[in-house]
Amino acid sequence: PAAIRKAVSLAKPGDLVLLLGKGHENSIIYRDRTDPYDEIREAKNALAEAGYGGSK
Repeated sequence: PAAIRKAVSLAKPGDLVLLLGKGHENSIIYRDRTDPYDEIREAKNALAEAGYGGSK
């Protein structure tokens, strides 16, 4: 989640941020636990924090 926010914050006008790899997974598995994860929600939140986003 922090990596998505970082990538969006570093992007400049005209840049393209690609999220590759976890989109089809609904959790992050650690050694001692599994946490729920929604890459689309995280990306939308990062974009909203950066001032992007609309009513969709």
